[in-house]
Amino acid sequence: MLRQQLAARNLVFIVFIYVFLLAQPHQIAEADAQGERVDRWEEGIERLSHNVFLSGTHEQKDLDFLKPLINDKRIVLIGESAHGAREFNAVKARIIRYLHEEMGFSVIAFEAPMGQSVAAFAQSKTGTASQTMTEGIPSVWHSPDMERLFSLMKSKEEQKDFLTFTGIDIQPDSFFGPFLSEGVYHLDRSRSNKIRQMEEHFYELYHNQATIDQAFIEANELQPQYEELKSWIRRHQSELRKSYTNSVIKQIERVVDNRIHFLKHGVQARVKSNAQTNQHPSTVTDIQQSDMYYRDRQMAENIDWLAHELFPDEKMIVIGHNYHIRKQNTAMHSFVTFEPYMKDPLPTMGELLSERLKASSYALGVFAYKGQTYDRQGAFVNMDTNYDEFSLEPLLESAGHRVTFMQLTGTRLDPTTSWMTMPMNGSYWGMQKETFIPRQQYDGLLLINEVSPALYAQPSK
Repeated sequence: MLRQQLAARNLVFIVFIYVFLLAQPHQIAEADAQGERVDRWEEGIERLSHNVFLSGTHEQKDLDFLKPLINDKRIVLIGESAHGAREFNAVKARIIRYLHEEMGFSVIAFEAPMGQSVAAFAQSKTGTASQTMTEGIPSVWHSPDMERLFSLMKSKEEQKDFLTFTGIDIQPDSFFGPFLSEGVYHLDRSRSNKIRQMEEHFYELYHNQATIDQAFIEANELQPQYEELKSWIRRHQSELRKSYTNSVIKQIERVVDNRIHFLKHGVQARVKSNAQTNQHPSTVTDIQQSDMYYRDRQMAENIDWLAHELFPDEKMIVIGHNYHIRKQNTAMHSFVTFEPYMKDPLPTMGELLSERLKASSYALGVFAYKGQTYDRQGAFVNMDTNYDEFSLEPLLESAGHRVTFMQLTGTRLDPTTSWMTMPMNGSYWGMQKETFIPRQQYDGLLLINEVSPALYAQPSK
């Protein structure tokens, strides 16, 4: 009996060894095949990528490769995998300047509250470039490179080849109310005080209200007030033109329209988001109840409005997060979400643009290989560099440049470029991985080798 048990054990061991030895060549061959594939990809990166200078002190010839890629485009959307990186700001400022000086782009639309941007722009003639920057766009983009860009805008205020800026975001800010209140004070003191109170109330509702019944009560109070303000602005166009340009007045009206639209259609989604932020359970059953979706849809509509109504003859640059500017967020294989009750990826701004604008747009995704940036709460964080063989960052970094550009759309597919149409990993805020097909989401990619936190300047008021 003992002899039979030993024989059985020996047989099991022999079978195990046999299976193990059979598996090893297959695993080794698979690893070798993947290694060879990565080698071919890196060969393609070396052959097809472009070296871009980070510093603004260089001539702009290193960016000449952009001309044939963007020559027929009206909208260029430039992203970033995380807000608040100094090098992201530096290289984007260079690209913006190139697109303006060499290709005639004249409008920069930031992922910034439109009310904040129009308030700063309207007062830019009497302020410094630094003041306009710090009061006109979020602090994630406050940097010496961006300040130089705003200096360029200021120097071209009265020129035919002007460069201007605006915002596309619907979120309320602390600048628009005081700006508009002061602007109408000489026309109607009572109206001036009411505007300030309305904006303070709207700000609290949008950012802090987490009780749905109370939110609807407040929205029902505010909506007719904003409707009446809209009518008042229309009745006083001639008086307002004595203080503001037509462009500023139209943007003021657009901000008021955005407020009204939110009060009619966006309150429930926003309150659920606030409740989630405040760690209260919240349930969303469809896309229409998602605050992220509502915000991106309205930003896309603001871009359409800017392109067709305010600047119909101008070419525009849109600055925002990769999440907002990518072309087909609903096709993401894996994704980061701040609405855990949503199981599928939402359509975001780039995907929600009108078909006409999509056809004339170019989306540039911007990533970093290593370094430090800010998280969503404003704290310093080190990037997660635990990459695998399907990560975009080490692949693009293999070019050996401080800043590497790679064209995706239109690049011929072969074994050295097959990664462009395969599921690949890319970082979100440098800390979480998302999986997507690169060419499905972006027309081009830009990789900065190492990033550091941007200098955050505080607004003067």
